[in-house]
Amino acid sequence: MKALLTTLLLFSLLSLSTLQAALPGELDPTFATGSGINGEVYAIARQKDGRILIGGSFTSVQGVPRKSIARLMSNGALDLSFDPGSGANSNVLSLFLQPDGRILMAGSFLSYAGYSCVRLIRLLPDGAVDPSFQLTAGPDGDVAAIRADANGKIYIGGSFHAFGAETRKGVARLNANGTLDS
Repeated sequence: MKALLTTLLLFSLLSLSTLQAALPGELDPTFATGSGINGEVYAIARQKDGRILIGGSFTSVQGVPRKSIARLMSNGALDLSFDPGSGANSNVLSLFLQPDGRILMAGSFLSYAGYSCVRLIRLLPDGAVDPSFQLTAGPDGDVAAIRADANGKIYIGGSFHAFGAETRKGVARLNANGTLDS
């Protein structure tokens, strides 16, 4: 009887410790970011495959140059297959993953990997510029939020007063190709 009680007690303690390790909000010891990120992270987006996009005001991730955008593997390691080149020349404030895997990125930047853009850009899943996003004008201030709907319309919000020559105070809707939806 004593052996049975000891076994039940041990089983209960093991079950309780397993339960406690899985509680929400606790640090996940399997998520290892190595030497970390040398700046602020303002945006996070998780892809369907578990990889994690981060955007912010950093210049390196785990000791590897990554200017304002990077992708981590599901375990926290830097994903070297996502190559942003020279990255964004200023802060990335918002990220949105479209169902087809393309990445909408917004912030205070005016260029990305040597490509001129005005605070908005769409990337292919590997970090390259999406050439189908033809942004010919842009907002006159930072874009802090970006989302898209099922029809491909893109919504932006931020501290801008105009989009190109059109007055748009703080919010605008774009067509899927990056042009302003009048």
